[in-house]
Formats: sequence, C-alpha cells, structure tokens
Amino acid sequence: MKYSITIKSLQFRTLSIWFICVLVPVSCCFGAGASTGEGANEAKKLHNVGVSLQGMDRYDEAVKYYDEALSIDGYTGKSRGITLHKKGSALYELQRFEEAIKAFDAALAIEEYKDPDRGFTLSAKKLCIENINPDLAAIIAYDDALSISKLEDSDRGQTLHNKGKTLFKLNRFEEALEAYAAALSLDGYIGKGRAQTLHSMGEALFKLKRYEESLGCYESALTIPELIGRDRANTLKLKMVCLGYLNRYSDALDICENILSVGEYRGKDQADMFHRKGLCLRYLKRYNAAIESYDLALSIPELSGKDRLEIIKEKIYLFEKLDRNEEAVSAYDEGLSVPGIEWKSRADMLTDKALCLEMLNRYDVALAVLDEVLSIPEVVGKSRAMKYSLKASCLERLGRNKEAIEVYDLALSIPECGNIVSIKQGRKCCIENLPPDDAIIFRCDDDLANPKCVGSARANKLYDKSEALFNLNRFEEAVDCCCLALSIPEQKGRSRANTFRIKADALYSLKRCNESIDACNSALSIPECNGIIREDVLFLKGDILLKLERYEDALELYNQELLDSFNVWDRPRVLHNIGYAFGCLGHYEEAIVTYDTALAIRDHTGESRGKTLNAKGLSLYRLGRYEEALDIYDAALSINEYTGSDRTLTFHNKGESLAHLGRFDEAIVAYDAALSISDHEDRLDTLNRKKLTLIKLGIPMIDANMRCIQDEMRLQSEFAEHKRQKQEKRKAEEMENNKGGRRRSRTKRISMIDHKNYEYFQ
Repeated sequence: MKYSITIKSLQFRTLSIWFICVLVPVSCCFGAGASTGEGANEAKKLHNVGVSLQGMDRYDEAVKYYDEALSIDGYTGKSRGITLHKKGSALYELQRFEEAIKAFDAALAIEEYKDPDRGFTLSAKKLCIENINPDLAAIIAYDDALSISKLEDSDRGQTLHNKGKTLFKLNRFEEALEAYAAALSLDGYIGKGRAQTLHSMGEALFKLKRYEESLGCYESALTIPELIGRDRANTLKLKMVCLGYLNRYSDALDICENILSVGEYRGKDQADMFHRKGLCLRYLKRYNAAIESYDLALSIPELSGKDRLEIIKEKIYLFEKLDRNEEAVSAYDEGLSVPGIEWKSRADMLTDKALCLEMLNRYDVALAVLDEVLSIPEVVGKSRAMKYSLKASCLERLGRNKEAIEVYDLALSIPECGNIVSIKQGRKCCIENLPPDDAIIFRCDDDLANPKCVGSARANKLYDKSEALFNLNRFEEAVDCCCLALSIPEQKGRSRANTFRIKADALYSLKRCNESIDACNSALSIPECNGIIREDVLFLKGDILLKLERYEDALELYNQELLDSFNVWDRPRVLHNIGYAFGCLGHYEEAIVTYDTALAIRDHTGESRGKTLNAKGLSLYRLGRYEEALDIYDAALSINEYTGSDRTLTFHNKGESLAHLGRFDEAIVAYDAALSISDHEDRLDTLNRKKLTLIKLGIPMIDANMRCIQDEMRLQSEFAEHKRQKQEKRKAEEMENNKGGRRRSRTKRISMIDHKNYEYFQ
C-alpha cells in the first residue's frame, strides 16, 4: 500500500470543532490526574458554565469563564489541560486562530495531559494552522506522512519533494534544501521525480545566490533521460538565467537559441525567451542584434502589457546607447501606447522622452511632453519639482528665460523641494542670461522678498527696480515702485531726489505732465538734489513746460537755472530748446540767433547738430528766406549720423522751400527722397505736398492723384516689409541679449525737442 501525500491531495482532514470538543472527556468526568481541593472545585464549576455557554454558541462569554477558571491557583494537571482545550476551541469558532493556538500549546505543555486528549488537541491546532497558513498545515501533514516507516523510497522522495516546494514557497530556502537533499539521498528515488527535485533544489540555491551550486543541480537534472519536453525546456531556461548571473553570456545565449530551436515555447513564453536572448546580446554588446531580438518578442500578440513595456524600455536604452535618438522617441511613443500603463510608469516614460527630445534640441516638443507629465495629479513632491526643473531648462534653451524663472519658482514653492542646489543654480543662470534690466528686476524682487530687507536698504532696492522698469518702458510699474520707495521714512537726501527724478521721468512718458512737474518740484526742494541730478530734473521740467506750451516759463527756466550751469556737452541742447521756445512764440530772429550760438559750439556734432540745423531751416522758412533755408537743409543732410525720421523731415522741409521758389521738379525729387525712407511716419502729408506740386507742374489732378496713390501702395508694402525685418532683427537681438550682456546704463531721455512741420510755428 502506498502512502504518497501531495499538495493537491492534502485537504486537511475534515475534523469539525464539534468532533474535537465532544471526544475530549466531558467536563463532569475529569478522570485521573484531575485537580482536587476547594479552588479546583470552583474552577470546574466555572469550566462547566463555559461549556454550557459554548454549547449555546455564546463563545465570547464562554472564553471569559474559561479564563476565570484558569486564573484560580491550584487548578492544574489534566483538568487545566481540558479547560485550555475548550478555550482554544471557543477561540477557533471566533476565528481568533493565533490565540487558539496559544491555548492549545499551553494544554500540550501540561505533563499530565496525555493521549487520547493530546491527540485531539494536536488535531485542533492543525486546523488553526491551516486557517492561518495552509502551507504550514501542509508541512505538518508531510511530516505525518514521513513518519510512516513502511513508505517506499519513491513515495518518500515525492513527499520530501513536496515538502521542499512548500518550504520554498514560504521563503524557507535552507529547510527546503534539507528536504530536497533527503529526497535525493534515497536510492529508489529515480527518473523524472529525481530530475524535478534537482530542478527545485537549483531554484532554492539560486535564491540563496549560490549560483555555481545551482548550475550544478540544473546540469545534473539535464543528464536524466526522463526529463523531456517542456520540463527539460524549463530547466534549460533556469540554467541560462544562472549562467547570466555568472556573467557567462555566450553560454547563456547558446542555451537560449537551443530552447528557441526546439520549439517547446509558444506565445508569452516564446516572447520571454526572445527577451532573454536580447539581454544576453546586450551584455555581449551586440546591440543591433539585441534590438532585433526585442522586436521579435514584441511581435508576439500574447505578450502582456507589463512585459511589453519592460522590453520597450530595454530597446530604448539600446537606441540611446547607439545615439539613435529619433528611434528612441518613436519607441517611447510605442511604450506610451501600451494599454493599462500605470501612472508612475507613464510619468517616468514621458520624462525620459522629454530628456531624449532635449538631446535632439527639440525643446518645443519636449515642453509639450513635460506639460503632459505635470498634468498627472499623482506627480507630486520632489518628483514634480524635478520635472519643473527640466521644463525650465528647455525654456532656458529656447531663450525664454523669464518663463524659465517662473517655472523654477514653481519648483521651489514645493515644500519637498527643500534646498535642491541644481534648481537654485538653474534659476540663477536664467537671471544672469536675461537682459541687464530684466535681471535687476528679478534680483530686486528676490531681495525684497527677504523679511530682513527693510528701511533704507529696501528703499534702495525699490529705486533700482524702478530704474530698470523705466528702461524697459514699463512706466506705470516704475511709478508704483517709486511711490513705494518714497513711502519709506528712511529714504532721504540724494537717494530720495533720485527717486523723484525717476518718478517724474516715468510720469512724463505717460503724458501725465502736471504730475511730472510736481515730482520735479519735490526733487528740487531737497537740498541734496545738486549736480547732475539737479540738471537732469531741470532739463526734464523744461521739456514738460514746452510740452504744455508754457514757452515763457520754459525760457525763464532755461535762462535762469540751466544755461549758466550746464557744461559744454549739454549747452547745445539747452540752446536748441530755447530756440524752439522762441520759434513757438513767433520770435524767429531770436530763434535763429540762438540756433547759431548752439551751432558755433565745436563739439555740437552728429545727429543733434542735424536737428538744430533742421530747426534753424524751419525758422528761415517761416521768414520767407527760402534760399538760406535750402543751404541749411543741405548742411543737415550732409551729416552721416543724421538718419531716420529726422532726415525724412528735412527732405520734406527742403521740398517745401523748393516749391515756394517755383523749383517744382527739384521739390518732387526731395519729396520722393523723403518717401523713400521707410521710417517716415508722416508720408501722407508728404504725398499731399507732392500732389500739389505735380499739379503746379501742369499735370492733371487725376494723374497726380493716381501717381500719389501708386506711391502710397508701394510705400505701404515697403513699410510693412521694413517693419517685419525690424521685428525679426529685434527678436534676434532679444535672443542674443538673453544669452547675457553688459549692464546698460539708464537710457537718458532725449530732451532736445524734435521739430515737425505740422506742430512747429502754427
């Protein structure tokens, strides 16, 4: 008779707790070894109450009575064992299996508690173990089977094998090895069973990282003829894995090709072998062959999503290793299309794709990918901060440093980000790459955010920021910043005067002239407002007065406050503006004399000299001295630095003078010269003058109109093209500036009044 016990046949003997309880000697007949005495009698009464309650399925109450009985001194021996057993059985019914086992163990520890009572308690304990862990119960059953002395070697070996498998399942590898070794020591344990035990022993040794011994077990198993078919393929596969861990990749590759050639594996298993073959080829640095093997694995439909994703990752690694980044990007897309991909894998793959795109300088596409990553709600904490950092890096590469700084700030706002040096360093580099004024604004904002930045230090930072905002034509913000600085009591003296100067300049740029004059007066009222600051404020005030058509006030200011104090470099500009004020008051002769005084200054050259000559020419024109005006205009046009809209106006004015002299052909040439300059914003006035001149030449009005319309259409096209080119040039300059540059000094407002025909000497 054979007594082989296997896992499948091991359904623990159906031994109900009722059976266990009933077969234990009844509580009223405690038998030999029972406790005696008054305490013992009281304990037995409590025991009997517990039994009655247990019979009514009132297990919690029964346990309380059992515990009360067990707490009585002198309650020992077999009687105590019976109560412990009954307590364990009640706990079993309450599914408190671990407590039940403790009660059973306490009963089994009593010397007087013997068979058959002991046997019932052991059986009850097995039931509890089975409910906690069926594998532990199975091991007990195997040990029971192995205790049968008449068990044949083949059955004993199979039982030991099954016990070893169960111990392996419980990660008790050393004990599993002992069971396998005991099975292999049996002379009658041969054939397929022996091969399977060698295979399992190899697995246990592998788990213990004893790879050489594991390999020996697999090789021994493969020598057994009965190991065939899929079982043989499985052993070969594990041998191949073991060789891989021993860095014997060539041998592993040979086995892999052998398995694939036999054809035992199909579907998912075949895909797994192609995957492992690819790994062997990868470690042998045969990358292209490895990619081909991965492709064969991916071509198998039965491959699960998780395994497919793993192989795609391996493939991407090799593409990047071979600098085949475009193919890597395509592989990322393939991986992201795998159904059921979990959010973490998706986020990691998208991030790696963005890094790959960054290497390809495809920053715009990388940004779109990173936005997709950041849209995943689960991406939080330090991981989110690092993705913000990568996004900021792409923006920086595109020269979009302001946006990059904003993204770095988002990263730094994450508490888990802490003091990640790379993020702070990246933000600092972005600020350094900004145009100087933008960089100043960001640095000032950083300093102003510091709670310790107070008093005069805070006021100075606000001043620096307002100056930078002014240079960037952000006048409203500059005014607000100045107001904040001026509200700080500690700001005094020259620093306060300077802040009023910036505020006045910004208000003037916003055409808030009266407020600007108030700011100028506030600056001038400060005793420390002297030197270049005072002169700059006076100059600004003079310009505002001219703008407000308060010409006599302007003349008084220039003559009393500025003319005597300005050095040789600024004197021509003062004289120019005085001449302008005289002209606006109709005092043309005084204007001409003032312009001549300015032009006599040796260092009055370049563009500013051209403007003064143009203004003098206009005064001569108003006096009807057209020939003299022409000479002055030609003198202005001979200056190379005199360009743009100023030069255009001079050509226009020259045409006017020529027309008054009846030299209409020359006037047309002058008007065309004005119109040929694309910066000319007043070309409609010039076109009208040209049309009138053409009519004076005897050209019919309809033809004159047509010629002017054609000119207008041509000029519009040219102006649009010129504007486009300027925008492109400006964009290129901004990109270049974003790479860094010198600190610009504050752009000094041009305070020499420009004279245009339609606003001068009305």
